[in-house]
Formats: sequence, structure tokens, C-alpha cells
Amino acid sequence: MSNKPKQLGLNYSVFEDFIIENRIYVDKTQHIYNLITEPNLKHFYFVSRPRRFGKSLFISTLKEIFSGRKELFGEYWIGMHSNYEWPKHPIIHFDFSRIAHGNAHIFKKDLGRELDGIAQRYGIVVVPEDEIERKLITIVEQLRTINKIVLLIDEYDKPLVDHVDNLLVAEENRKILSSFYTTVKSLETNWRAIFITGVSKFSRTSLFSGLNNLCELTFDPNASALFGYTYEELITYFGPHIDAFAVQAGQTKQEILDAMKIWYDGYRFSKDMQKPQMYSPLSVISCLRTKEFVNYWFNTASPGFLIHLLRSKGIQLEIPDVIKVSLSSFNAFDIKDIPVVALLLQTGYLTIVDYDAQTELFTLDYPNKEVRESFKSYLMQAFL
Repeated sequence: MSNKPKQLGLNYSVFEDFIIENRIYVDKTQHIYNLITEPNLKHFYFVSRPRRFGKSLFISTLKEIFSGRKELFGEYWIGMHSNYEWPKHPIIHFDFSRIAHGNAHIFKKDLGRELDGIAQRYGIVVVPEDEIERKLITIVEQLRTINKIVLLIDEYDKPLVDHVDNLLVAEENRKILSSFYTTVKSLETNWRAIFITGVSKFSRTSLFSGLNNLCELTFDPNASALFGYTYEELITYFGPHIDAFAVQAGQTKQEILDAMKIWYDGYRFSKDMQKPQMYSPLSVISCLRTKEFVNYWFNTASPGFLIHLLRSKGIQLEIPDVIKVSLSSFNAFDIKDIPVVALLLQTGYLTIVDYDAQTELFTLDYPNKEVRESFKSYLMQAFL
């Protein structure tokens, strides 16, 4: 392991690269360990978070843990302090942002090719002309002879949200996904763990009706710090870079930290107000790299489907000073009926700032200065 100071990892999402290139990885392995060893439920999880919040890195970290690569985790919690035994499991990994989904025919064909590639990597023979469900069953049945299998799915919602302005295509893609997840459910006894991530949270009846045993982590207090950085993590992992920023700016370290909080902190993914607010990873790393307090998040993380949806439905972008909603109003939605508040919360433009246990109402607001400026300036202009 190099003794050189660790470098920033902007736009890095492969866990192994952080180790090889001596880059800063904010250790989330204790959270992961708790999830994959939870004794009271199957380890089948779903979580949604805004774009550029570390979901792909999370999936990559899981992939290395379940592949038994203990050597990569020597300096992290799971490698130093846990009793994890590091068994090797076959991995089936899908990133739906990389699978073509322009229409149902293209989507089904490219998903089939993805399954062909998985089969080839494990030396499994599948019939190219078979339906995707049959290919998945063949792969799982043969991999199960090695060990229980881990299924990792990133950007699960891309084939849907990319077509919110064309509901015919979205609905056809939804049918393909629904049939796929029904097959996943039918293979339940073969899975060691399932993790599904995305930006939006569609109702189970519209997409996961077959796979109805997922544990929802999106607003689970135990997963509130799984993505993003806490203030303590900011200090622990980025101290030298914050010091360098302070020197260049002619300010104290505390002044830099105070400004970073105003600009990039404020995200909350739980009704428990005792849980810490989270910093945007993209914004923190970009700010420390350029040593400037500017807007980074919108240009690289704003979901295009949000603008397409608002335009197609003629929805006005006007946010009241106080937004109070119940959990049901933003917990999930159907592709044919997407509430604006739910969409703005799940895409990161709004966040939870308060919860009243008596009325069971959430208060929502912009998380920080960066998002407020994004919404009022860039997003409004793009919409207009």
C-alpha cells in the first residue's frame, strides 16, 4: 500500500480502482456488513437515491465483497473489525444504463445479449434465440452448483424514466422488466443476496409485483448514511484537501467547512431527525479538486427525464415556501402518474427537513444552496 496521500476520486465508481490508484474511499463497509449479515430477513434490498450519490460504487463494493476479495479491504472496517468469512459467490450484475432500451425490441435484444455475456464469462452454454427468462434460469441453475448467487442491479429504472414522454415505449419496457423480476422471484432459493438501486421508486404493483419480497431501504433510518458523506466522514477522509483549500483561499479550515455545509450538505433520507444530514459526494469532491464554491451538481447529475416529464405534461415549476406531505405522496409512483413532489424528492431537488410524528407529515425543502440555485436558475431556464 502506498504511503502517499490519497487522491480524490472524482467520477470513479469501481471499488478496485480506489485501491490500485490510492484514492479516497469513504468507508461504508460497516453499513454493508450489517445489511448482508442481518439475521432476521432475506438479504433482498431495494434503495433509491439521487444521481451521482455513490450507487454504482456501492454496487461495485458489494461485487468485490461477495467475490471474496478480502485483500482489497485490509484497511476498511469489514476487513479489520468484522468476522466476515469471505465466501466466494457467483455474481450476476446488470447496469441498465448500459443496456440499450430505445424500444421494447431493442431492450429485449440487448438484455438477451447481456445474459449471453454473463453466461460466456462463466462458461455456460445458452441458446442465443431463447427468451431472456429462459436464459436467466439456465444461468442460475448452473451457477447454483458453485454457490448461492448474488444479483446486483444498478440503474434499474433507466428503461422506464428515459421514456416518460413516450408512455407506449415505457409501458412495453415495464412489461419486460416485470416478467424479468417475476423470473428472479421464481429462483428465490438460489439467491444469496439481491441489491437493486435506482433514482426513482416505482410502486411494486407496477414493476415488482413478481418480486414482492424486497426490503425497502430508501427511507430506512439504518440506511440513512449509506450514501453521501456525513460531516465526520468529511473531516476524517478529506482533511488534507480541506487544509490545502483553506491555504489557497486564505481562510481558516473552519471557514471552508462552514461554506461547504451551506453549499453541499443538507440531504436527509429518513424521518428520524437525529440521523445526520448528508453531503453530496460529487459536489464535495469537485469543490476540493477545483477549490471553488460553485454549482457542480446540476450539470452532471440532473436527470434529463425530469425536464422531459415536466415539459410533456405542461407542469409549472413553482415550489411553495412550505411543503408538507404524507409518506404516501412521495413513497412510490406509477410511470403513468408521477407526482411532481415525489419526483423532485427522489431526484434530489427536495429533501426532508422535518417530520411531525403527530400529524405524520413531512416538511420538504431544498437541501442546500447549490440545489436551490440549480432549481431557480439552471432548471428553470432549461424548462423554459
